[in-house]
Amino acid sequence: MNIDWLLGETGRDITARARQIDDPLEAATKLRKLFAEVPADLVSQAINQASLQKSLRSRWSMETDGWLLTADGIEQATRPTVATWRANWIVQKFGPAVKVIDLTCGLGFDSLAMAQAGLKVCAIERDQFTAACARHNLENVEVDVLVADANDVDLEEFDLFFIDPMRRDPNSARELNGNTKRILKPDDWSPSWSEINQFAKQGKVLCKIAPGIADQYIVDWDTFWISDAGDVVEAMALSAGTGKRSAVLISGSHFEIFSEGGIPPVAGSGQFLVVPNGALTRAGELSALCTKVNGGLINEHIGWILTNDRNAINHLRLATIKLAETFHVIDRVKADTKVIARAISGMDASAITIMTRGVQVEVPKLRKQIAPKLNAKAPELVIALFREDSGNQALICRRINELLA
Repeated sequence: MNIDWLLGETGRDITARARQIDDPLEAATKLRKLFAEVPADLVSQAINQASLQKSLRSRWSMETDGWLLTADGIEQATRPTVATWRANWIVQKFGPAVKVIDLTCGLGFDSLAMAQAGLKVCAIERDQFTAACARHNLENVEVDVLVADANDVDLEEFDLFFIDPMRRDPNSARELNGNTKRILKPDDWSPSWSEINQFAKQGKVLCKIAPGIADQYIVDWDTFWISDAGDVVEAMALSAGTGKRSAVLISGSHFEIFSEGGIPPVAGSGQFLVVPNGALTRAGELSALCTKVNGGLINEHIGWILTNDRNAINHLRLATIKLAETFHVIDRVKADTKVIARAISGMDASAITIMTRGVQVEVPKLRKQIAPKLNAKAPELVIALFREDSGNQALICRRINELLA
């Protein structure tokens, strides 16, 4: 990619025009004709930038016009709401004068948020091209962007090391959605988990990690599972901690942190099923939600909650931050294909959704075996299968989409 040309007058003009055309093929045809004097590969670069900018703006409602982007960089990038929350958390935790070094800055999303929060930031990127993109993206804030390998940087003057290790293989074949293959083992990340621990011996490390990371890696790290608009998007871990586990739930500029711990009660039965936000489940922070809904776990193995409190369900639905999904329990039966099929045979449904906890099942096959004749005008039917010591069970439910009377 020719950065200098893209940032020049002609490059900016073609990119801006391409953003106004939805079909890339139509954009290529029109713009190559309109700018016949410009090499075709440069026009293609501008169209690609426009496509990436529109994609990111659509996904995150983020103003990206003028940004320099790469497909791999977007895959790794932090959501703006999460980056902003984290930057403000750093300020509150360590003070505004803390010096932060972003050792794996990529396109600069986290560095931007930290600088906007008033932190003193130095950004490191080992890929020269990506660093050039970051330098442009960060030109309106005070961030030094250096081309270097994180292992070769003098860290002595910095108070906090922020690391977002590469967790996708840039050399792998792309999936249908355009993403490269995820690297599941922390020891294969770049930097690897062992290298991250070496950084932690030199100073305080705040590391962005995969939400599904195994406990064996984060034993004494204080770890936060982060949900944005109901989706678990990442976790972050702080070195030299006590092994504390927390859930951070974000909705726009609002957030709530759960870190009290505690053993949740067991209810066993109830009219309403509450499926907690995944960040609460991963952090083991279900006790507070049980209290909020006056309920308890379905059993000691499963992180689903049952309650009879209609008002509590309404409060969940009215809350700014999405703590859980809610369902009305119609029936409870044995988790057997014929039993479930018989139980729902007279129920209208536009679709069958199957959820499982602690039960292995081929969902498409089960859906085909139990599905009644579908009615497009009927509400969705939800089958919630879960492990039970006396024999696996199924809750037959309707999703609650409005306030209960």
